[in-house]
Parts: sequence; structure tokens; C-alpha cells
Amino acid sequence: MAEEIRRGRVRLSKKLPPSPRPIGGRWLDRFKTRHPEIEGIWTRQIESARFNATSYEGVKRWFDAVTELFLQHQYPPERVYNTDESGFAVGASQSSRALVNIRETSSWKRVGSRQEWITAIECVSAAGVAVPPLIIFKAKHTNTAWIPTHTPQNWRFSTSSSGWTSDSHGYEWLTSVFEPLTRPNDLSARRLLVMDGHSSHITANVIALCMESAIDLLVLPPHCSHLLQPLDVGVFAPLKRALASETDAALRVDSGRISRVEWTEMYIRARAKAITANSILGGWRGAGLVPLSPMTVLDKLPSRSATTDSPPHTPLEQPDLDLSLLHSSPPDGTELREANALLNSTLESTKEVPSSVQRYTERMTRFAESKHSENVTLRKQVEEQEKLLDMRKARKKGKRIALKGRFVFSTEEVLEIAKEAEAKLSSKKPRGRPHDLKDLDLLYSSNQPNLTTSISPAVRYAKIREEANVTIRDDTIRSILKRHYIFHWIATKRPLLQEKHAKMRLRWAKAHLNWSDAQWANVIWSDECSVERGSGKKAKWVWSTLSQKWEKDFVAEHPTAKEIRVMVWAAFYGGGRSNCFVMCRDQNAKKKGYPSISYAEALRDQLPLIYQPGMVFMQDSAGIHTSSLTKDWLREHGIHVLTWPPYSPDLNPIEHAWIQLKQLVYEIIPDVKTLPKNEATREALERALEQAWQRIPIELFKSLGESMRDRCQAVVDAKGWHTKY
Repeated sequence: MAEEIRRGRVRLSKKLPPSPRPIGGRWLDRFKTRHPEIEGIWTRQIESARFNATSYEGVKRWFDAVTELFLQHQYPPERVYNTDESGFAVGASQSSRALVNIRETSSWKRVGSRQEWITAIECVSAAGVAVPPLIIFKAKHTNTAWIPTHTPQNWRFSTSSSGWTSDSHGYEWLTSVFEPLTRPNDLSARRLLVMDGHSSHITANVIALCMESAIDLLVLPPHCSHLLQPLDVGVFAPLKRALASETDAALRVDSGRISRVEWTEMYIRARAKAITANSILGGWRGAGLVPLSPMTVLDKLPSRSATTDSPPHTPLEQPDLDLSLLHSSPPDGTELREANALLNSTLESTKEVPSSVQRYTERMTRFAESKHSENVTLRKQVEEQEKLLDMRKARKKGKRIALKGRFVFSTEEVLEIAKEAEAKLSSKKPRGRPHDLKDLDLLYSSNQPNLTTSISPAVRYAKIREEANVTIRDDTIRSILKRHYIFHWIATKRPLLQEKHAKMRLRWAKAHLNWSDAQWANVIWSDECSVERGSGKKAKWVWSTLSQKWEKDFVAEHPTAKEIRVMVWAAFYGGGRSNCFVMCRDQNAKKKGYPSISYAEALRDQLPLIYQPGMVFMQDSAGIHTSSLTKDWLREHGIHVLTWPPYSPDLNPIEHAWIQLKQLVYEIIPDVKTLPKNEATREALERALEQAWQRIPIELFKSLGESMRDRCQAVVDAKGWHTKY
């Protein structure tokens, strides 16, 4: 800049220096001394949309509406509020001043990487009081582990898929935070709520609730919140500085990731430091609202006063030359030609002017007229292009356009406009791929069928496309559902439960939920297991080409005829086990099943070996377990039986031991499937089962017994219905 100013002075000077000297270090100070009307300032960044939209006339019209509203209702300061949301990047910091050694050459400050976005909805009153905030995390569900124990009880927490606010969050804040906490004793007393024109602030639900609750909704002009919103003027800046200071303190200790609970603790401390009565009242004063002082803001804006041309002034020395053109910008083409003709004729009539000067002046006037005509043409083209661009940028439809020019939104007319605009938006068919595929609301309407409906994935995807009115691929739908932890698989088989069974299971689980590991270790877990030759083996993984898929070496063969089947009984407790007892069929029975006599024989043979006083014997409610023969034998031997809910194999840990048993059989007899189907093979299978049961480590039995607390908790969480066990 200094060099350009000096070049201009040199061009105007009559004496041209041979070589200009370098500009001195004190040049700027001397320049400011010569021109006291110029000063140096620090510039501040502002978005171009805010700069272009902030006009003196628009802000003045808004203050006129505010003044009329204040005169009509006479709001006291404790019933005037301002709310807005602000986003915080976890781990972000700000530049700050620091004391360092004078020999230190580096000024870097270590900061962590930005992790995620968290939004806080804040609200302050003109009396200097802050309303409890609503914190929005980027998640699907709120986790209590993110909330410190010393968090104020009236704080609210929510989640969204992006970490930003939405229409539902704006309505949730209004209904659960603002309206109940600021409700005056006199329900007829009106409150004023100032907010910007964000889409979540001017929904039909919000406007209707404000009208029902005697809340006057005052909306700021577009892109003017940096001047007119108290939170932006005096609160959010010190809050972010305080939070950055807390972040710096945490990063000096550990530069790793900041957890959500740590961020919440930092926000609680920063909020207590920054959001004070002084900062809140300063924000209202700076916005010119309380006390009401429009000039506080209007004085900062340039007013568009009409420019008047200077009156024509003709020097006495040359009465025929109209110098008024020198003060007009730009001159009219006709006036310019007339002035040039007058100048040339005046020079011709003056004998003192050399002829060379006259010719040069004549060429210069013709050049000026030519460039003036070219400039007029270019200005016209630029105006037409800017007009066309503005027309293309201008929004023709939508709620904001319909409500443009309105500031007080809590009226019936504004409510009807908002409802109509939202209805048109919801009925509009989306084009192509949805703009935001993070919310399932874009895929499911209110009448979407239940996810548990038994339909194939292809039919489900077709229904989603039909309900959402979009054309997207199956892979896209699958990825969306996966982000929301919704998957599809073949339904797991479980016993048929009725309502009464679920209640009995829930009652039993609650009664035993607080048992200790020592109590569970004294329970003898028992059951029968039917083992068929060829069943229970681990799945076979193969690697092959597509052409090898159906070759003999790459398929898992299984017999189709009836196979050898053996029924065994066994039991275990926290510190030991019984032997594996092979049960005998009743060959005289119609179905050749296993009678209660065989079960009683297993009890007589094995239970006395492991049962000790103080232990509890567990058996389910199968027919052979509840027969009079079994009950009489247990009663005679003084064995206490644990009551058991019906249809509850998921509560019996021995079911997991059977899986281990069947897999160990194949380690003992690898070729069991190829042996002939005869009595010798049956006997070999029985011996393998007895050996496999003894190979199961005691540690597995201990861990299965210790899992009972988790099993009971799972039943309680499922309210008595099926669990993952």
C-alpha cells in the first residue's frame, strides 16, 4: 500500500527523482500523523451472507416491530428470553497468550484432533439468569456413562445422528425445558422468546405451543444474529474461550481422545465461568434490546442516504465552461460530448495555448467519449447478469419465503402459513437418492410394517422403497439399516412361551438375581442329553473355487436314514461333576422312550456321590422329573430341589456343556460316522460320551455357574421372554 501511494505522488510531481529511496520503517507513523482521519484497526471475519444481508433499513424495520411489541405488553426483564444452539467440536481449542522464556523460538501449542460434534441449546433471560441447557450428542441412544454424577439435575441430554439439532429437538427443548421452567405463576402473563429463523425454531408445533402458552415468538432478521442476538453478542464467545481453556488443560495432561463424560465435565466448569449475570446483561445491552436502544446497533450500520449532486459552479475566469461535470460521477454521455466540444472550442479561441496541446486535448476528448460509451455498455451487461443470477438464487417456495418480512410468529396467520408450507414439503416426492441417509425416518413412514414381520429381505427392501418413494439399491438400504443396528437373519428357534410362562420366568429371575457366586456354586445342575451319531460336529470350513463347490471333498455329507441315538444324564456343580450315566429305553413301551424308572436309576447311581448337605438339586419340569417315583426318592433322601420355571433351557447352564460334550466325542472317535450301524458302534459311542464328559475342564463348570447372575439379569431385561443364552 505504501509503495502505491508513493507511486501516485511521484506521477503527480513535476520533478521525477532518478531512483526512489526505500520506504523507511517510520513511514506508516508519519503517514498517519499527516492524515489524522485515518487509523489502523484489527479486522474481524464475517460471512459474506451476513455482510450483504445486514442493512440499515431491514434492522430498523425489525426494531420498529420490537418497539411496538414492548409498548403493547410491557414485558419485565425476567420474562424476556433469548435461545439459540451452538456447536462444539470436541478437542478443538483457540489461540491464547502464554508466558515463555525469551530464548524460546517456538510458539506452537499442542492440540488434540477434532473428534465429533456436540450441540448445546442455551437460553438466557434479560434479568441475567440462564435456563438449564439441552446437550445433544452424536449417537443413537443416550448413555448414562456420558453424564457425570455431579451434573445439575435439571440439565437435559439428547442424541441425534449428526450431533446437530433438528425439528424434534427444538420442540423437545421447548416442551421439556423452556416452557415448564419459565412458566410464571400468573398463567395469563406473556413471555417473549427471541430466536433466529432456523427451521427447527419456526415449525408449526413450536408456533402452536407458543400460542397456547402465552409466549410471543420474536424471530430475528436473516443473517443478523451476530448483531441482534444477545447470546451471540455477549455469551457464546466467552463460553467457547472458557471451554477452550478447559480443553487446553486436559490436553496438557493427556493429548489423547477426550471422552464424552470428560467433555461434559469441562462444559459444566466452562459454563459456570462464562455464563454469568454480567455477560448475559452485557449481551442484551449490546443487542440494543434491554434496555431498548435501537441506535446501539443502528449506529454500527452504514445508512443509505441519497446522494445529491453538487450545485453547478462556474468560475468567474471562464463563464462559458461548465465545470459542474467535474463533480458528477459518472457524467451523462450527451453532457460529456457537449463539455468536450466547449473545451476544444475554448482552446482554439485562446492564442496562448500551443497547437500541439490543442491537438492532444482533442484526441483525449474523443478517447474519453469512446471509453465512456464502452463503459456504459459493460455496466448494462453486468447489471443484467447480476439480475439473472439473483433470480436464479432466489428461493421461490418454502416456509421461509412465505414468512419473509414477518418478525412476530405467535399469530394464527403465521401458524397457518407454517402448517401449509410443512404439508407441501412432506407431500413432495423425493427425487432420486435421499439427501441424508442417516435417519431411518427417510425410509419409514408412520405406518411402516413392524420389523418383526416374517418376510424375506427382498420383500422388505421393496416395501422400504415403496414407503419412502425413492429408488435406491438393496446395498444402500442394507448399509442404512446396518448403521442403525438393524440386521436380518433366520429366526432363532426357542421354546413356545405364553404370557403366564414369561411371568413365572420373570418372577424366578428377580427372586434369584441377588444370589452370590457361592450360593450358585452349591447348585447341582442336571439334565439329559440325546446324542445322535453324526450330530454336534463343528461346521466344516472349506476354501475352493466356484467350480469345486459341489465336489465330494468340499461338501459336508450326513446320513439320511435313522442313526444310532444315545440318551445320557449328567450333573455338575461349582467344584465337581457326576459321571455320565447312559439311560436305557423301555422296549415294551409304545414309543420306546425313556421311563421315569431309568431316570430314578440315574439318580440312585450318581446323585449320592456328589450331593452334600446345604446343596440344592436342579432339574427341569419334564415328565420323568415330576413323577411320583422321582419325588418320593428325593424326599426320602432329604435332597432339596430348586424350584424351576417352565420352558427355561436358557437358564440351565448345563445346556452349554452338552455342546462341548458332542464336540469332544469326535476327537475321541474321529471316524464315528463311518462305523457300521450295529451294537458295537453303539457301545463305542457310549464309552466315548463317558470319556468326553470327564475331559470337560472343571473351570468351564465354574464359569457356567458364575454366569447365572447374568442369565437372571437377561431374563429381567427381557421381562421374562427369550434371551440370548
